[in-house]
Amino acid sequence: FSGVYPDGTAFHRVSSGMPKFDESGAFLGYRGTTKDVTDLVEAETKLAALVANLPGLLFQRVIHADDRIEYVYISGNYDTVFGPVSSAEARRRAGMFERIHPEDREMFQRMIREGARSGKPYSFEFRQLLPQGDTIWKRSVCSASTQRPDGALVQYGVSFDITDLKNAEHNLRVARDRLQDFAATGSDTLWE
Repeated sequence: FSGVYPDGTAFHRVSSGMPKFDESGAFLGYRGTTKDVTDLVEAETKLAALVANLPGLLFQRVIHADDRIEYVYISGNYDTVFGPVSSAEARRRAGMFERIHPEDREMFQRMIREGARSGKPYSFEFRQLLPQGDTIWKRSVCSASTQRPDGALVQYGVSFDITDLKNAEHNLRVARDRLQDFAATGSDTLWE
């Protein structure tokens, strides 16, 4: 439960109790405990605001012993990053993989599995298909994996749009190639 002190300060508490009865079974009341969780609630609220305003997607991913990949947490901005998916269950199962460019899907899943098994942080780039048909570039950065008792590997990561960077790289390559062509075919000497 939550409330406000007379000075206007908010508080949040969690209570746990059990009913008490007398020897005849008549209800006497409750006995229990109350714990102040104000700091936890405020930290969760701040974290939720931070995650909601990130330009990328936060996730927790599990790579099971049978090589199955499951997303157990995906930040609330999923739909803006990967496009609408009908349910949270679809997000965990295949929604994300269907949005990966067909030429990158195998590499995407291989990088996840190999990166998880390496035990080290890693990152990789891939193309993503948007619902309207456009293709954008993403970078996924993942933490070192931790292993659960059942053998599954757990990772935390972020995925963000790098399309502008890829476009700038492309434009730079085109300009460099044009300059090299000019230098190779020019009849004058280039000097500084």
